[in-house]
Amino acid sequence: HEQSKSMRRRGQWQCGICGKLFRTEEHLDQHLQNRHGDLSPPGARVCLADLCDVLHCDAKLPGATAASLRRQPCRAHDMERARHQCEAHLHQCFPPGAPPQLAHRFQETFCDTLTCDARHKAVAMLRPAVSAWRVWWWIGLVMAIVVNVAVLASLTWRNVQR
Repeated sequence: HEQSKSMRRRGQWQCGICGKLFRTEEHLDQHLQNRHGDLSPPGARVCLADLCDVLHCDAKLPGATAASLRRQPCRAHDMERARHQCEAHLHQCFPPGAPPQLAHRFQETFCDTLTCDARHKAVAMLRPAVSAWRVWWWIGLVMAIVVNVAVLASLTWRNVQR
């Protein structure tokens, strides 16, 4: 679980799996054991949390929006490193005797998408978060237009009747 821990600032630790923050590393260790212990069964050589770069976990976290992902800069060097890690996992999971179609599909779905260009396209496809104030602003604008049209229609009707 060590790779699922990160220190954000002094006195603040973050779970790399779900993003929850803790005041001490001990509390984070307890959390990882209690909440995410099933992610790496005893004797496992690979923890799924270690594959987040490959599996695009950042886009699947609760609250992930296009805006939050756009704020994270894409570095070509990081993507290249992640692509090499992905290919290493590919060779572990699909040894030479495995059907080549599976390895090819994994390569296309995960490894080949680890580029900044592919990430930008994926982020662009996410629905942007719409804040509540913006919704209310549009509702207010539409209501103001409706009221103005009603007033103008009423005034016009009065002038026609005279």
